[in-house]
Amino acid sequence: MKFVLKSLGVLIVLAIAAPIGLALWLQSYVSAESIVQLTEEHCNCRAHLDSTSLSLFSWPPTLRLHGIQIAPRDEHVGKPLSQRPPLVDPAVRIDQAYAELLSNDILDARITPNLLRFTGIKVHETLDPKEGSSLEKLFQPPAGRREVASANAAPSTPSSIEAAKPERIPLREIHLEQAYFHITNKAVAAQIDAEIRDLDLHLTHIDVDPEDPALHNRIHALLKAKVTVKGMAQVNGNMKPVQFADVTLRGEGDVKPLEPETRLWKPAANLAITFERGSVIGGHMVLGDVAGDHLVKLLENGIDLRSVRLGGPLAADAMATIGYDRETIAFQQPTRIMMPDFEIQVQQGSWISTVQDSQQMPMRVVFGPSIREPLIQGIAAKGLGETVTRTIVSMISDERGNPYVDILITGSLSHPQVEFKVVKKLDRLTGGAVGRLLGNPEEAKQLIDDLKSLKNLFKSK
Repeated sequence: MKFVLKSLGVLIVLAIAAPIGLALWLQSYVSAESIVQLTEEHCNCRAHLDSTSLSLFSWPPTLRLHGIQIAPRDEHVGKPLSQRPPLVDPAVRIDQAYAELLSNDILDARITPNLLRFTGIKVHETLDPKEGSSLEKLFQPPAGRREVASANAAPSTPSSIEAAKPERIPLREIHLEQAYFHITNKAVAAQIDAEIRDLDLHLTHIDVDPEDPALHNRIHALLKAKVTVKGMAQVNGNMKPVQFADVTLRGEGDVKPLEPETRLWKPAANLAITFERGSVIGGHMVLGDVAGDHLVKLLENGIDLRSVRLGGPLAADAMATIGYDRETIAFQQPTRIMMPDFEIQVQQGSWISTVQDSQQMPMRVVFGPSIREPLIQGIAAKGLGETVTRTIVSMISDERGNPYVDILITGSLSHPQVEFKVVKKLDRLTGGAVGRLLGNPEEAKQLIDDLKSLKNLFKSK
């Protein structure tokens, strides 16, 4: 969402300006030359515009901008468009921007868009440990305007915040259709490369005013997209290219585009997202790659989960309520993710930060038949017998008879750490305790207490 709102900043500048004389405005204000000049005066970029068309006799009046391109600022800024060489691989490319205008404002010599629609969007951003965000630089004021803002700023007000403060958005709706975003994050070990394809984003009920963000800082969002996330991860002890996700999603919710304290574009959102069946989340690692000492302890108790794959294709739609803030995605409610061999229940409060390359994901893994039976056989092989084994397994199973364990995934996305929360109690139950019960009443009592606690721990909520 951040990348979308950043790109909208430039697009809005292309369609909004201060009032000027009507005659002069009709002659030159909406020309490609004038709009490019206006954009480059406000943003640290080089802009290009193929053509414009203004219709004052339609209802409502409309303005169309064709062939928009935004690239890093260079020595050609300020030259006539006819004297500039073509842009190569611009960061932002938009085939057409369409604006519906308020007719009353046109009579007062103002262009005020009431609706914006963008088609044919391609946006590329790179995050670098030294250079920061390549896209964010384009939306900063140029050097000269930053210096003026710094000189005029009050001593108690950081000049960078004052210079970058956005203006009120006099818009009712913004629509992006079939957009494409490509984000490369070189600032983390995972070297994340994300593609957002076929993005349809509809922003409505826009109420944003930086002068009063407490009361006017809301946009309603409706979206659908295909998202692929690739990068580097440690597999079998070596860093290898992997696919973290390939999902089709749709969602709806509210966005707060401004950070209230600084009044900068730092969007936070609460969204209800549906990941469609067949989408792939994770699956590039097995527990044997990441479980470490915890897996060794489970093996000692006859539980072999080394080949259990972390993730895979979704067997059903997965619905999640997520919050997005400061590059972090947080699960606002418990989330169930159904996969062919198991079910993942992500706990409320779990979070992932792709920018910081970190995560804290407490979850419950419920095993299906293909994992349940080998697990039971492994415990039985410890010499407890099938009846006792199945009794123990029932203590850590749900009403469907499927055993499950709680785990905590932390650390880097490229090298996660997995902790099993029930290792100690499983060890007490399967480490020969049953065979010693008759001769040790104290241990028998402790075992019964452990069984009761496990039953409460794993019961369905």
